[in-house]
Amino acid sequence: VFKGQVIEVAVRAFLGGAVALSENGNRVVVGGRTFTPIVGEKSLDYAGGVSVYDFVSNVWVQAGETILGLDYYDRFGHDVDLSDDGNRIVVGAYTSDKQDLCMRDIGQVTVFLEDTSSTARKEANWTCHQRRNIK
Repeated sequence: VFKGQVIEVAVRAFLGGAVALSENGNRVVVGGRTFTPIVGEKSLDYAGGVSVYDFVSNVWVQAGETILGLDYYDRFGHDVDLSDDGNRIVVGAYTSDKQDLCMRDIGQVTVFLEDTSSTARKEANWTCHQRRNIK
């Protein structure tokens, strides 16, 4: 059974290369490992990005802003996972070297927690909980 509309984003983002679904099926996290965000006037080629969507009134609605990779060619979002309750996201960036410029492509795993302190409509703000380089 098809649920909601097709989720589409920027061209060449490789959206859907990594996908995780919450236990109740109402939240999905989607990685786009080759997404190239524009930050200021700088294009971060293949930095990658991760988006979270909630199923609301039979439509997939983005929860918060797209979470972006830190630097060129991080490929942030190559792997994603989601806790059963949908409040914790784990994101892999297998070619990240932003935190240690002496080593190339050491990789990184980042855990994000949903900030539920907002009293506004449930728009998730994702807070970086822990970032680890893989050596």
